[in-house]
Amino acid sequence: MHLHCGGATSAPPAPKDPGGAAPPAAGARRGAILPSGQAGPERLHEGVHPTIEIAGLSLPSYGLLCAIGVWSAYGLAHFLDKRAGDGAGVATSGLLVAIVSAALGSKLLQLVVEWDVVRRNPGNFFRYAGIYYGGLLGALLGTFLYARFKKLSPLKLLDLVVPPLVVGHVFGRLACFAAGCCFGRPTDGPFGVMFPKASVAFRELRAGHGDLIDGDHTVALLPTQLIEACGEAVIASVLVWLALKRPREGAVVFTYVMIYASMRFVLEFFRFDPSRGTALGGIVSTSQLIAIVTVLAGVSLLVFNRRRAVSAP
Repeated sequence: MHLHCGGATSAPPAPKDPGGAAPPAAGARRGAILPSGQAGPERLHEGVHPTIEIAGLSLPSYGLLCAIGVWSAYGLAHFLDKRAGDGAGVATSGLLVAIVSAALGSKLLQLVVEWDVVRRNPGNFFRYAGIYYGGLLGALLGTFLYARFKKLSPLKLLDLVVPPLVVGHVFGRLACFAAGCCFGRPTDGPFGVMFPKASVAFRELRAGHGDLIDGDHTVALLPTQLIEACGEAVIASVLVWLALKRPREGAVVFTYVMIYASMRFVLEFFRFDPSRGTALGGIVSTSQLIAIVTVLAGVSLLVFNRRRAVSAP
């Protein structure tokens, strides 16, 4: 089963499979399956459209999903403030600071990683949300400084703010799927997604990998956005459970940093979007290098935090 994002459109005849498999039957379209499993036009599975029609209004899927993510994160922060905090609203106020800091951090890292692209076309800098790791580091730093300013425990505040941020990131990755950015490698597997002309995937592949364009859509690509969204949902559930147990300060944020960085390091092997950047001479992606540093820092801080708690009177 392949998913076709953007609606049913006819495609040119498919070439013979390089492995020697026979091409689809005449009139068949990629992305459609019959109950027998043979390709055919009767059942086309569509993915998320770039826009969503609500009450006659055409809304961008990316922006709508991000907005849902922000409201969901705020609702969870309010819940955790009542159940795991002191009920003074520090979690919700800390979350707002984290969101603003994340926006600044994501754009700053985008400027560093994609400087050549931004320099050639400055308009692209404002078209995309930025790079998540920059947003994460910005959110952590902003929340830490806010806690210091308000004379709160930084680790305690981070433990309350991080789970809502992860929930927001779930919807953020769904938004990435709607926009077609952060896409995966080409696949012949059962869960490939073909993105339309309006998607980021189509534009990036047409510019650098024209052989991966099939008419008015891309070839089937791994939906790494959905894979990460599912992983984030699991992580968010674990973090909320952990936060409600009121563990030692810092346990929630350090747990998240290590689990997410490990998941992201592995997932990067399946990403294919060239704009994410590389490091160490192309050996790893920028996100993988940050993931390595993040895991090491998370482990070190967790050990330090435990030793400090043991040595405390």
